Amino acid sequence: EVNFNLVVKANLQFVKSLADAATVVGQPVTFACECFGLPKPTTITWFFNDVEIKGSAKYKIEAKYPLISLTVNKTDLIDIGTYRLVIGNGEQTIES
Repeated sequence: EVNFNLVVKANLQFVKSLADAATVVGQPVTFACECFGLPKPTTITWFFNDVEIKGSAKYKIEAKYPLISLTVNKTDLIDIGTYRLVIGNGEQTIES
């Protein structure tokens, strides 16, 4: 009798990267992407102008693998800037 384990891995990658978005003051805007990798992503971190974003009344963060999104619920002029997503799986880290 012989026993063995098979481990399948795939590099983390964006199937669909983040894209620029525009909206009207007071309206919501959603940034979304798709990623793939084995092992699956375990850490998802959003940043606005290099400051980490946490889920709140203003920001809705969703992660339903492979879809990941950030919604700014009610935009204002102070929301203009750079949004960044960092995803990790314990072996690799990618960002968009």
